[in-house]
Amino acid sequence: MSQLNIPSFYKNHNLSRKSLWVLIVPIAFGALAFFIIVGPRALNPTNIAWLGAGDPLTHFLGWSIFRDSPWTFPLGANPRYGIELSNSIVFSDSLPLFAVPFKTFGGLLPDVFQYFGIWLLLCFVLQALLGWKLAGLATKGLIARLGASGLFVFSPPMLWRLHGHLSLVGHFPLLAALYLSLRPQQTYRTALWTCTLAVSALVHPYVLFMVGFIWVADLLQILFTRPAQRSRTELLLELSIICGCLFIVTYQAGYFTVGSAVATNGYGYYRMNALSLLDSSGWSMVLRDIPEAAGDYEGFNYLGLGSILILLFSIPPLLSNLGPIIKQLRMRTGLLFVCGCLTLLAITNNIGIGLWRFDILLPDWSAKALGIFRASGRMFWPVFYAILFFGIYVVVRGYRRGVAAFLLAVALGVQILDTSSGWRPMRERFMEPPRSTFDTPLQNPFWTFAAKHYGGVRLISPRNFHPNWATFASYAALHHLSTDAIYLARVSDRDAMFASQKAESTLKTGHFDPDFLYIIDDDRVATVLAHLDRHADLLASVDGFNVLAPGWMKCQQCTLAERDFRLMELGAMRRVGDRLLFSQRGEGKYYLLNGWSKVEEWGTWSDGSFAQIVIPITGENPREISIEAVAFVSSVHPNEIMEFRVNDGTPIVITFTQSKTNIITLRVPEPKRGPDARISQLRVDFRFRNPKLPEELEADSDARRLGIGLVAITLR
Repeated sequence: MSQLNIPSFYKNHNLSRKSLWVLIVPIAFGALAFFIIVGPRALNPTNIAWLGAGDPLTHFLGWSIFRDSPWTFPLGANPRYGIELSNSIVFSDSLPLFAVPFKTFGGLLPDVFQYFGIWLLLCFVLQALLGWKLAGLATKGLIARLGASGLFVFSPPMLWRLHGHLSLVGHFPLLAALYLSLRPQQTYRTALWTCTLAVSALVHPYVLFMVGFIWVADLLQILFTRPAQRSRTELLLELSIICGCLFIVTYQAGYFTVGSAVATNGYGYYRMNALSLLDSSGWSMVLRDIPEAAGDYEGFNYLGLGSILILLFSIPPLLSNLGPIIKQLRMRTGLLFVCGCLTLLAITNNIGIGLWRFDILLPDWSAKALGIFRASGRMFWPVFYAILFFGIYVVVRGYRRGVAAFLLAVALGVQILDTSSGWRPMRERFMEPPRSTFDTPLQNPFWTFAAKHYGGVRLISPRNFHPNWATFASYAALHHLSTDAIYLARVSDRDAMFASQKAESTLKTGHFDPDFLYIIDDDRVATVLAHLDRHADLLASVDGFNVLAPGWMKCQQCTLAERDFRLMELGAMRRVGDRLLFSQRGEGKYYLLNGWSKVEEWGTWSDGSFAQIVIPITGENPREISIEAVAFVSSVHPNEIMEFRVNDGTPIVITFTQSKTNIITLRVPEPKRGPDARISQLRVDFRFRNPKLPEELEADSDARRLGIGLVAITLR
């Protein structure tokens, strides 16, 4: 074991003056790792089989709709993906680094095109290359550098992101930042940092923050400890140039489209557990998982058994050279400060050690500010790589060249074998048989016809991550439509409120945009029915979805084609003799207007002090209705007092004393006729004098204020 030659690390030297062919070694290794872990099928730009769910789906759909949209300012804005809820490709994680360039010649691309496979290959290659460059700061040995480079490539935090956060597989900017902060020479410093930060901004906001933090610390390090390297004027010029370039890049990418919504909930939940470096979470063939809290997966930072071995091998030379090492670390206080801050951000104020938790209360203002770092466990990545580099550096400087090369080669082999339990199962998804379409429940030919008639598809009610977002965002992308069916990392609170208000106004007035097809939630169908213009609009169930097609009835081509679609009209006009069931399989649920909770197998509970149903009537008017219902009564709540009112008739008050087999018969006054003289509406208002919460009666934890459970209504 030799003495560490620490000072030589800071001398001006160039360890990369060998022939350029040497660079082929890390590039080839990175590509080989890609083909072993991911496989070749992801490189097929028309293959989207592996992008069909979760985060990869919104990455692809955000890009697919972005490429069909006209150019905007800023360039990364994506107004057709979200409409009122839209922001930019930054927040669909569609990788602006690729999305904007590929859009410039989108007309030359296949109709279905994905660049995420190419991106992943680039991530592996650049991770290997920059790991090689970092190792070159410590050793010239080919085998040692390759072993070190391989440990960076097979780092579990990077590979784990293949599960879904495809843009976050891009860890290479972090390695580039570490390299720039550690390299002794300052040649082309401003240009290199500008490029690194710009690329980081076009990869992901989290990556930009981490790289930016390292750059600022390096700038301050030079200013206060190595002023001879750069004058204050040069540093100020660098600060101005980089900040100016970053503002342009982030603005054009669309970073500022969500306003204050960039801060959200989650800080402290998606943290890093203090035992994360040793917690394999299924990524080790040797080490067992360590129990942790639910949100700790975002802080997954398992080292891998090979990296752990390198750190163990570094202990003997570290102890024998502790003084010189501490002395040299003091020269890197800026980087150490960054590592300390990022570690604290990652661990958060909700400190977790396995399943044990200790909370530190934060002022409201700081908790809100830290909401920017929702998935704060990611902040440890630069520290992870700094720890790995430190171990590699001590090993290659503390042992003879051959021994160090052997140790790194063994460690790489162990790392690959150990982590294979984590990355090998992922290959199955990437190697699915290639397809250029997604599976969809939209099988009726109505959808294809409607896509030619309408310019977009909307959801009622619109919101981020609607349960049906994937189905209709995919439909919109396939048919080049606009949509508010989205899944975005951030949505402006103001835009969300505006979209909600616009949807409510549309529902209350019945003035639907004729350029859009509407998908109506079950609990909003009754509101649509109350204002439906049956002469102009179609309301039907298609493949199990409630569809409102504005202007359909006035389109001769549409009504002629409708015969082939076998549509089931929703909220059909009812006649005397009809019995409506208010269960999941019954049609009565479409007439529930206000004050009802989720429809259940048997019927529907009221929730609150007022509820209402509206039933369109055709033909002869019913003279009375029979209501079959259950009431929320018990030994501790022996009676339920309710008031019924049919249309504008006299209110009837009834007291229920038994829970089941309640049948109420009410007389129906002459109903008001609709726009069509043959159509009238039957409106029933329910007012509850003493509704109760089951949790108040200690029945269970149900938080609904229950009154009546509607089972059926018969028109007589």
